[in-house]
Amino acid sequence: MKMLQRDPTSCERSVGQFRSVEQAVEEDQLRRGLFGQACDAALGGMQARLESAYKQKYPPEHTGKVFMGEDKYVPPKGYSDSYDHFHNFFDAVRSRQPVIEDAVFGFRAAGAALLGNLSIERDAVVHWDPEAMKLV
Repeated sequence: MKMLQRDPTSCERSVGQFRSVEQAVEEDQLRRGLFGQACDAALGGMQARLESAYKQKYPPEHTGKVFMGEDKYVPPKGYSDSYDHFHNFFDAVRSRQPVIEDAVFGFRAAGAALLGNLSIERDAVVHWDPEAMKLV
């Protein structure tokens, strides 16, 4: 497939040939926009051909499963999950018993998001030891 390429010298016109820097920037943005539209048009046809060939090779099949609808849990009227959370915590403090969801539970629940943020911040894959709960 022939790749569309921009002429590298097309945007190297000196500012002196324009009335202002703004005019030079406008022309460059226009050229980039037209180049992008040409690429989209060329690749759009290719995408349709690939999709058509895929659908011919792999036609949709019936899995035999019948979708009966969705189950939806609706809590009773007046229910507050915050109330249950605080009730559990205060009961544990009064009775000196462990809470249902301790700090380790919370740390493990938030761990995936924390590791994802750390990976983005470092711009690298982050390795995690779930047993020791430490970075490797």
